[in-house]
Amino acid sequence: MLDQWLASLSKNTLATLSILGGIAFIVLLNPPHSVCDSQKEIFKKTTESTFFIDPKKKKLITKNRFTNFLNECRYDGKPGGCYEFFESLRFLTREMAIVPDQCVQAVSSFPEVKDALWKGTELMVRLAWGETPPESFVERAGWLSEAEIALFCRLKKQTTRAFGESAWTTFREGQFKKLPGVTDLSRNEAWSRMIFSFQCSKYI
Repeated sequence: MLDQWLASLSKNTLATLSILGGIAFIVLLNPPHSVCDSQKEIFKKTTESTFFIDPKKKKLITKNRFTNFLNECRYDGKPGGCYEFFESLRFLTREMAIVPDQCVQAVSSFPEVKDALWKGTELMVRLAWGETPPESFVERAGWLSEAEIALFCRLKKQTTRAFGESAWTTFREGQFKKLPGVTDLSRNEAWSRMIFSFQCSKYI
């Protein structure tokens, strides 16, 4: 049937169909660039020195710079050892803030960005809490300064933009089981001593 139908077509019609088919094939293999595709490329190029590994160096380098900063802060646990960790998160939140809302999910689909947001936020929660529960709500920031509280709030804002309120709530609730000594406190007591209880509207 198909052979008969093709045989009935003129050479001009067959040529047109061939050209259209070729164009369709090219489009399928190379779909048009969307606005968010462009945003992803720009974002990656801007942040690659901190959050991505050059593909040419993957055999020599297994961790991006942010992961090294995070590990250094985690092991040191003091302002000096966490300086670059905080600076890299400030850089990340600044870059994410200029991404249009409709493209935030696309940008945060990079595993490196997702890890930085969640792991960075979790470490800040732990730094504020310390190895034992803060004595009261007055000490809920631990040694973190006002600038770091503002950074935590910006992380919350960008993480919520990227993954939604429900993902943030799930993350927050998980801390009620993970922080040292938290299960020895009532929920209200634990909440009042957590960094989550700061009103971020005052900081951003």
